Amino acid sequence: MVGHHELNAIQASLVKSGAWTKIDEFLKLQNAGNYALMKTGVEVWLSGGTIQTSIGVQSTVADLGVRIVIADSTGTCVYDSKSNNNAFGNIDVPDGSFLTNGSYKINNNVNTDINVLMACLSQVGVATTSRFSTAAQRMQNLMTVRVGSSPQDVVGTVTIRANR
Repeated sequence: MVGHHELNAIQASLVKSGAWTKIDEFLKLQNAGNYALMKTGVEVWLSGGTIQTSIGVQSTVADLGVRIVIADSTGTCVYDSKSNNNAFGNIDVPDGSFLTNGSYKINNNVNTDINVLMACLSQVGVATTSRFSTAAQRMQNLMTVRVGSSPQDVVGTVTIRANR
């Protein structure tokens, strides 16, 4: 459903919405106030119809399988749009502290995901890959964008996933 070209358009809509700035501000200065602004910005972007408009479809975000995962410079996931645990106080909480009720955890580490490594280490700061998602039970396309100006200045990553 969503190819790599559409992922580019989705990422551009994230920037245009102003949510990208909130993500950047939080990753550079992590505090509860910046987290709340980032979370609100991303959730408004996800629910506002800009994703569908950017790729010219009427499908819902859920039908498209769109998911956004934000990680800090250590690879710790600080926000996952599929999680019910998105709260500043849940970052760095030991993994066993989360209920395993099917909700995605936000403090798992993504620093060894190939798309995250490629985005962080590349000069352009963007990586696209495809892989089978065990959670979605289907193939998905992923685009990871480095937040930071160079491989030496990584403050985090933003990964956008969508059903293929």
